[in-house]
Amino acid sequence: MARSLVLLERTPENEGALTYIDVVDPSSADPGIASGGGDNSTRARYALRANGVALKTFRTPLQVGIPSNSPILFDIGSYRPTLSISGFVEVESSGDFMTHPEDGTTYYYPTMFQLQHAVTQWNYLKGQEMTVTIIHTNVQSATYDKYNVAIQTCNFNMSSLDQRRWSFDMAFVCTRPVGVRPSQNV
Repeated sequence: MARSLVLLERTPENEGALTYIDVVDPSSADPGIASGGGDNSTRARYALRANGVALKTFRTPLQVGIPSNSPILFDIGSYRPTLSISGFVEVESSGDFMTHPEDGTTYYYPTMFQLQHAVTQWNYLKGQEMTVTIIHTNVQSATYDKYNVAIQTCNFNMSSLDQRRWSFDMAFVCTRPVGVRPSQNV
C-alpha cells in the first residue's frame, strides 16, 4: 500500500545562513553532521519518514447567550489550521534521499540531530518561509498539498528496541494550501 510523502523545506535569507547541520551531502566521505560539508544548496530540503499525517482546522464562531432565549451565533469565517506529522528519524545519516516526482528536486532524510536543530533554529519569517509538502502517492495523478508552516512543538522518543532510530511527533501551525490552486491536483 502506498502512502503519502512528506517534505519539509526552509528557504534561508542567503546561502551563508545555512549551517552544515542544515544540509546533507551524501556524496562526501562523511555525510554525517560531525564534519560533513553542506551541498551549497540555497534551501534545506528534508524528506520525512512519516507514518502519520493529520490536518486539523479550528474554527472560532462566537456564541452570545441571551437570557430566556436561544443564543445568537456569529461566524465570521475565521479558522486556524494545524498540521501534525509523526514518523521515524535515523540517529546517523545514511545519505538516502528521494526525488520530487514533479520537479526532480532532491530531498534528503535528516538525522535526529538535524531535525532537532530545525525545531530549535528555524523560524517562520516573511521571505524565509518553511513549507511542508504532502505528496499523495495513492492516486493515479500527481497530487500534492503545500503549506507555509511554523513549528509549534516536537517530541522525540527513543525505543529500547531500535536505538538507531527515534520516533518524532511534530505539530505545525500553517496556512491554507499555497499555490496557484489551493490543491495542486494535476
